[in-house]
Amino acid sequence: MKTHRIALGLLCVLTLSACGRDAAEAPAPAAPVEAPPASVALETAPEAGPDATPDPAVTHFRGFGPARFGALEERVRQAWGQPMTGRTGLDLQDCHYLVPEARGVAVPDIAFMIVDGQFARYDVRGAQYTSPGGLRVGMHADDVMAAFPDRVEVQMHKYVDGARYLIVTPEDGGDTRLVFEVDPRGRIGTWRVGRPPPVFYVEGCA
Repeated sequence: MKTHRIALGLLCVLTLSACGRDAAEAPAPAAPVEAPPASVALETAPEAGPDATPDPAVTHFRGFGPARFGALEERVRQAWGQPMTGRTGLDLQDCHYLVPEARGVAVPDIAFMIVDGQFARYDVRGAQYTSPGGLRVGMHADDVMAAFPDRVEVQMHKYVDGARYLIVTPEDGGDTRLVFEVDPRGRIGTWRVGRPPPVFYVEGCA
């Protein structure tokens, strides 16, 4: 009888230990990732950190890396080279974003818009990415004007008083555009590159 009680107690200990280990190893659910809508909170745009060297092979007026505007969605995934998630709650039937998979990230630093199955634009709100011309989130509107003399069109922001859109035409006169959203202090909050009309959408796919 004593031996039986010891065996039973040992079985209970092992069972509880296994249960505890399973609970500890269970992965936490990934936080939902949403593609960025228009930048309507530009007042929080940070100041730029140390200068970064632009890489024209990665961010350019023709697309992102080897993925050119007009390419199929799969080409964008190949160009990124890491897992990406697809449709989000902001997507319309013929428009959606691809965003890098990242745990605990509410809004991605970069997102790729797909319209009618084709790569149409990419949005950047992280300072680690450098735009064509060598500009980043947090830099000043004056830097945009200096980088693109006589190629910048200025428009008032749709939602934020005192904020502006700085729209840059490529040097070769192509139809793509680089759009900076600048806060009332003159700081770059986001930027995007793409083909019209999607590059001018101010609320993501809307």
